[in-house]
Amino acid sequence: MKKLTYLLLAALVAVSLTACGGGQETSGGAKVKGTQTVAAEGVDTTEQQPLVVDKEAKTVKVFAKLNGKYTVEPTRHGLNFHEGKYGGQALFTSYANQANFHDALMAIGAEAGNNLTPDTAGQTIEGSVLDVTISWEGAPKEYKMTELVLDSTGKPIEYKFGGNHARSIDAFTGCLACFDSCPVGITSNHHQHQGAFADKEVEFIGNKDVLPADGTPVIVTFKLL
Repeated sequence: MKKLTYLLLAALVAVSLTACGGGQETSGGAKVKGTQTVAAEGVDTTEQQPLVVDKEAKTVKVFAKLNGKYTVEPTRHGLNFHEGKYGGQALFTSYANQANFHDALMAIGAEAGNNLTPDTAGQTIEGSVLDVTISWEGAPKEYKMTELVLDSTGKPIEYKFGGNHARSIDAFTGCLACFDSCPVGITSNHHQHQGAFADKEVEFIGNKDVLPADGTPVIVTFKLL
């Protein structure tokens, strides 16, 4: 009887540790790092619910805030989860976890390219094309990302769903959207190859003539084309 009681207690402890420890599994089966922000449907996109999907409209909305530092300094990071390693290095600071964002894109039917690795410098990201727009309270219109970011080479920004699910969790840089092709970011810019920013071939800076004040809440919308 004592042995049975001990086994039952051990099982309960194991279940408790499983429930409390580690991260939630995503579609790829990996344990997610950081706060979980599982996507919801039919609700407003807010700081408390920062990730919202609309399967019929094929959109994913992310709550973020503008980091005004990158309207005067260049960065290759467009949208990064604030808990990630590079959370403070993006033009827009996301309140949605990049791993949950990956799953939200899968939920609307986006197909990941998964064609880049750390050894594919010079190549460009592939995957489903995404129209990325940004809005905020008082904005005269919904802006395309390419209208809000100055690319020093003059190329427009075109986002594709790169995927990089497992690598994004392992590295936990927090990258949802990069300004040049990236083997870690969930989405990135097809018009600039991998390594372009690091090799100083291009710079990206927020357009301070259009963007709102530092810290302004924004909604970043990814629409599957």
